[in-house]
Amino acid sequence: MYYYYIQTSGVFDFKNNAHTIDIEEMLKTNLEGNYHLESLKFNNYDQYINYFYRTDHHWNNHGSYQGYQDIAKMMNFENIIKPSEEIVFDDLNFYGSFARNIRNFDYEQKFTVYKFELNNYNVTIDGKKDNYGRQQDYFNKIYDRNNKYVNHYGEFYGYDYGEIIYDFNQPQKENLLIIASSYSNPINSLLASNFNKTYIIDLRHYKNYTGYDFDIKEYIKKNNIKKTLIIMDYGYLISENNNLEV
Repeated sequence: MYYYYIQTSGVFDFKNNAHTIDIEEMLKTNLEGNYHLESLKFNNYDQYINYFYRTDHHWNNHGSYQGYQDIAKMMNFENIIKPSEEIVFDDLNFYGSFARNIRNFDYEQKFTVYKFELNNYNVTIDGKKDNYGRQQDYFNKIYDRNNKYVNHYGEFYGYDYGEIIYDFNQPQKENLLIIASSYSNPINSLLASNFNKTYIIDLRHYKNYTGYDFDIKEYIKKNNIKKTLIIMDYGYLISENNNLEV
């Protein structure tokens, strides 16, 4: 079992540069059995905006890549994938969830991503083979520049589904289970590239897709999974839709 906790703005007092809740210590106190735990933390606003969008609750390309590196080291990956380039979409203003929810578009931020070169793989989304996200469209400059309400984080990296399966066709390697929310979307393929098959479960949507609750023990047995990674932020931990019981 591997746990990765992402500290977000909801548990930090920027005025006094202090944590309002130390979730990592809470996890250490309550988790049982053999496990590994790492986290992404910040101690002031400057560190925060290096990892997160200024108008969105998600981490940006720097934050998500730092998370990937932390997880890769925690899980002892043989190789850590490096981005081939950083791309700034100069003609695309990104208005995140905070801005869209309150309809305040005074602050503009250019949408910026990393590009990675990965081996070929197949993706199955809620039982159907499909492409996950529209990264290639964005690289080809195919995106909506005018609609301020477009969720470019979701459009580029992919939206949330009950079950996403990555198949890198590496039968000599293990299978991985990831339980996460939308924070994992930018790094799903990076993590999956180190395994044969990777099963990504979003507990908020799994029952809507399958019609029944998620049984982790049965799922691990059915899919011959050797390692389980849970990626979580404060909101994901306390949401009753996830039933993580930690």
